[in-house]
Amino acid sequence: MNNDVGSSKKNGKIIIGIIGLIICIVTSILIASISPLSYSIMFLIPLIYGFLTFFPGQLLKYISWSPGIICFMSVSFIRYFITPLVTALSGMHTVTEGRYTSDQYYTTATFLLLYEMIIVYFIAFWTLRKQKFKQTRVVDSLVTKKSQFIIIVFILIAILIVLINPSVLRNYNFVFTPANNLMNSEDYSHFGFLTLFINTAKLLIPLLFIYYGKMFYDKTQKFTPVILALFPSFIIIMFAEGNRRGALIVPFILTLLISIKMFPKYRRRILVLMGGTAVSILLYMTMQKSIVSQSIETSMLKDQINWFATYLDSYFAFIKHTAIAIETSIRYDETLGVSTLINDIFYPFPYFGGELIDGNARSTIFFNYTFYNNTLITDRVIPSVGQGTIYGGYIFSPLFSAIFTKLALEADGKYKLSKDIFEKFLWGYTAWLFASSINANINLLTQTLFQVILPLVLVYVIYKRVALRKYQQ
Repeated sequence: MNNDVGSSKKNGKIIIGIIGLIICIVTSILIASISPLSYSIMFLIPLIYGFLTFFPGQLLKYISWSPGIICFMSVSFIRYFITPLVTALSGMHTVTEGRYTSDQYYTTATFLLLYEMIIVYFIAFWTLRKQKFKQTRVVDSLVTKKSQFIIIVFILIAILIVLINPSVLRNYNFVFTPANNLMNSEDYSHFGFLTLFINTAKLLIPLLFIYYGKMFYDKTQKFTPVILALFPSFIIIMFAEGNRRGALIVPFILTLLISIKMFPKYRRRILVLMGGTAVSILLYMTMQKSIVSQSIETSMLKDQINWFATYLDSYFAFIKHTAIAIETSIRYDETLGVSTLINDIFYPFPYFGGELIDGNARSTIFFNYTFYNNTLITDRVIPSVGQGTIYGGYIFSPLFSAIFTKLALEADGKYKLSKDIFEKFLWGYTAWLFASSINANINLLTQTLFQVILPLVLVYVIYKRVALRKYQQ
């Protein structure tokens, strides 16, 4: 019976692989026929993506419902399939925002994206194969009353901070409400250290609700404890800090995955409830972006597609942003080096980075100078392959992306084997962070690493020591 089930799953993945590969080939032919000159070889991106992802016996057989894999596959699909398709359909000679750069850089950028994709997929295949299909264990929480106490104390400290300084809540807003009356940068720097406590507590509270919900669920096997655990978790997660609403998706998905493991009997209900909410949030944020975007001045379909192509190129580090990064590496060759790399890494460190590091001497700043032709606007994100080109040349351009992929999937493996709620959340968040950084850069990675992961690690170290001490007694 088990052999039949295993054979059925294997055959199902082969069928999906064949269909996916055919779709990618057909899409590549379409893109080749309608792409403007600047993107003449862009059709190779979805074509090679199709072979790397869907060719029978390749990466598809390693797919699992874990945060690192989910993020890696989602980012790859959007970046290497959806983005070239939308860019070709837009019919633009170049994406509209920012300055135009040479066609030569566009061609080089396309080859670098292909090079990066091949290296990243090789790293992913090799890492996942090495993990030898290790199965996810059912969560068996090691939480004790004493370790619960550590989490509760941390949450109480955050509540005390809010009671003493209620104005700190000005920088938080519900996801479906306008982000008005936020703190200015001076006020935010004053409350910055306090917001670390609040943000960390905001991540811990859902875990505590799920833990207690699991206790009651084990006694009753009813859906009521699940609702009582998840509903307040939804509400807390959906309060965003400032305009960083996209950051809500990570804890939301992690809470979803952990809840499914904790309450397997009701996994479909949980998936519909939380998955539907997550999709609603994503759609809402996308609509908000489109409403405020200056790229959409009419309701014409062509304008919508043009805006969407620009949006995807920006957020998924596609050809134009990579081309600008190449031009940046040439234009500021004598300025960019070890010192700017150090600035890129440590500038986001809370409260010390801004004081000790020259924020104007970073690769992302010079990238924005190039993008906007020396205009003082710094809202563009340099791709990791672009930073790799700046610091390692064309040969080592995929270096950062390769490192991020390796660390993402190693953390993902730890997530699968974790038996503790807190540990599972921590490894899951780390896996998602590194996997999502493939289309971001060092600056954004270290910002989340220092401001989210590091505080969680500090709490976890105390939490774990208390839990282990209890079990050793």
